[in-house]
Amino acid sequence: MNQPTTAPTESDPRRIVRCANCSAENIVGATRCRECDTHLYVVCRHCGRSNARALRNCAGCEKRLGGSLWKRRFRRIFRRVDPVTVIVGVIVLLVLLLLLLNHQRSSVPPQTDQPTVSE
Repeated sequence: MNQPTTAPTESDPRRIVRCANCSAENIVGATRCRECDTHLYVVCRHCGRSNARALRNCAGCEKRLGGSLWKRRFRRIFRRVDPVTVIVGVIVLLVLLLLLLNHQRSSVPPQTDQPTVSE
């Protein structure tokens, strides 16, 4: 039986590219995400093929795309962190470190160079 063919629409999963940054749906012909303006495609440095940014390996040569696994995980963890929060966290850690060092200095008795006299 022949099934009627329909023209692809924007909601058709074959015509959608998901943004690797914000997961927004974009039309296949777009080069940048309509929500966050991130590039949707990356060119493989080994074979030159254009691949969706969400892919880890090239569809042509199957070699790894982009940076290392550590870079990807670091970006995934810290992409939603507010810079002000990071600065405040670093300041709090430095203050705690200074308090700890100051406490250690005050708890150590001073050493004297004079010999002790025993009875």
